[in-house]
Amino acid sequence: TLPNGDIKCATEPLERIRAGQNYDRYKALFEQRMADQIQELIQSERQAVVYEIPIIFHIIHNGEAVGTGDNIAANLIDAQLEQLNNDFRKIAGTSGDGGGVDTEIQFCLALLDENGELLPEIGINRIDARPIAGIGPYSDSDYDNEIKPATQWNPDQYLNVWVGSLSALLGFAQFP
Repeated sequence: TLPNGDIKCATEPLERIRAGQNYDRYKALFEQRMADQIQELIQSERQAVVYEIPIIFHIIHNGEAVGTGDNIAANLIDAQLEQLNNDFRKIAGTSGDGGGVDTEIQFCLALLDENGELLPEIGINRIDARPIAGIGPYSDSDYDNEIKPATQWNPDQYLNVWVGSLSALLGFAQFP
């Protein structure tokens, strides 16, 4: 929450709505599951394995040319992916270096679409959202009810990330 009272990240408020009366229990179960898995890994004698997760960035725009407006350029996606990997891998000498541990998770841009075809832009799915949800900026409801269902790739095979204008927020996320 900003000093003026505006909420710029709606992750927790949206999770409270989704979980309803069970939010505290839902959050406690999630945190306990994570703690159990961390403890199991600490106690196990295993070889380090780096898990690679293909990521697809759905660029939501209103018909702008690539590199203008909401239809951001690929170099911005590349920079974000690099930062994400620095943070998750705790890469020495980067902004990801510091406290914490290497999660042994590496994100890579998806090479193929859901049909096995090579993507024209590696890791990027550009979507003119006007036919789906009208002209943006879009509300979290527009994303949840119209844009995501129409554009999501199989979440068992890809990490889906949507990039676009929101009407009142800087962003939101959802627990797995």
